[in-house]
Amino acid sequence: MNQMKAFFIPYYSNNPYQRILADSLRGYGVEVKYIKYIPNRIFPLLRAARLYGIPDIVHLHWTDRFMLGKSTILSILKFIHFFLELLLLKILGVRLIWTIHNISNHEKRHPTLEKHFQRICCMLLYNKIIVMSSFTVNAAFQNYKLPEHLRIKFTLIPHGHYINSYRNKISKAEARNKLGISHEKKVFLYFGQIRSYKGIFYLIEEFKKLSDSQAILLVVGKTSTESLRHEIENFCHGYNQIKTFLRFVPDNEVEIFMNASDAVVLPFQDILNSGSVILAMSFGKAIICPKMGSIPEVMDKNGGFLYNPREESGLQNAIHQALNADLMTPGQYNYQKATSFDWNQIAQDTYNVYNAER
Repeated sequence: MNQMKAFFIPYYSNNPYQRILADSLRGYGVEVKYIKYIPNRIFPLLRAARLYGIPDIVHLHWTDRFMLGKSTILSILKFIHFFLELLLLKILGVRLIWTIHNISNHEKRHPTLEKHFQRICCMLLYNKIIVMSSFTVNAAFQNYKLPEHLRIKFTLIPHGHYINSYRNKISKAEARNKLGISHEKKVFLYFGQIRSYKGIFYLIEEFKKLSDSQAILLVVGKTSTESLRHEIENFCHGYNQIKTFLRFVPDNEVEIFMNASDAVVLPFQDILNSGSVILAMSFGKAIICPKMGSIPEVMDKNGGFLYNPREESGLQNAIHQALNADLMTPGQYNYQKATSFDWNQIAQDTYNVYNAER
């Protein structure tokens, strides 16, 4: 097995996906260097190559920050810098791998430009492209208008589980005692970073319509902006069945919220892949979420309630069904399914992508 050096860029320390993948790749002789995104830094990869040496692999993840600026002109200039940097590395023999986490940035900044930029990179720069679902392959070809012969560049490698990535020892009773929730309540959990596209106001609005006094909603996670935090607090004010914890949740507290809940609710309005779904499955939770993007390839109806996002009452009906359902069985089903998203296999498949056609 050949030793190999790879750069992960950009690296986000609050996302365990990259760290677990890097740890798993080390078993295949891959030394991973994390390259963080620093705003306005020019040629970050060339700087890293000068510091750590030229890598064998540059593994790109979320690329929109390197391509898009506040204006069209700034975006074009940023993309030219990014393109030239990658081109020079490619000329030096570095293989460029891109994992598609999102088809477009969540803020919807310059979407047309981004599609053109990604098309250019897919056609001219990237050696291989990793996707987490077959849905993503089709979405990429449709959105970036890629020619069919590029399908050979794509490899499907699923998102790995989070079992044993977080402490999971606390009982439901202990977790609820810590949160001040009585044991007879049916607890629904929204968990994860809170951004507008994740449908949090839709969830709160639908939850307010419930007539069941035993239902509790926990809204847990750091908001993307302070103004969003204030909006959510005001929207929930005076409603005792909704408890908000609008802050960053450290790893050692994840088990408290997960194990206090009966089901996890993720009311996405726009989604491709979701680490939150994988996290809920890894804690053995039933899930309520829309039948959208890659989610049906990860979770099926045996693991909870997949609703049609185009139906006005889809989410509310799913919550009503969950209120009267056994939620332990789908949770156990999700946990067993999560075990199949094995990191060792994912690392082997990723290593094979790195090593292909060398």
